[in-house]
Amino acid sequence: MKHYGRIKNLKIDFLDEERFVNNLLKLEGKDIIFTISENKDYRTKEQNKLWWKYMQILSADLGYSKDEMHDICKLKFLKRERFDDGIKVEYLKSTAQLTKKEFKILVDEVIIWAAKTFSINLPNE
Repeated sequence: MKHYGRIKNLKIDFLDEERFVNNLLKLEGKDIIFTISENKDYRTKEQNKLWWKYMQILSADLGYSKDEMHDICKLKFLKRERFDDGIKVEYLKSTAQLTKKEFKILVDEVIIWAAKTFSINLPNE
């Protein structure tokens, strides 16, 4: 599991602290390896907040939870293929692993899809 945040005054400010805590609870009492590395040019905290705002709007209008809506959008827009030892493997790219530019493209695609498919106009902010 990967979690993203920023170091401020020797403390971690997580992008999704609730998810981090829930994942920690699953590991209670277990030995772990904790690795910290620099996150370069990935989506911003503001982009992430806007994404989840869009997921909330879409989920409310379409009858899904925001996490289900997130998964639906990942399936629609972030499905990828790669070949491992000549075998085609499909996978979903994580929104957390997108660069700022890739994330903007994803958000733009979701805005267009919501408008064209469901007549839902997502706000710019």
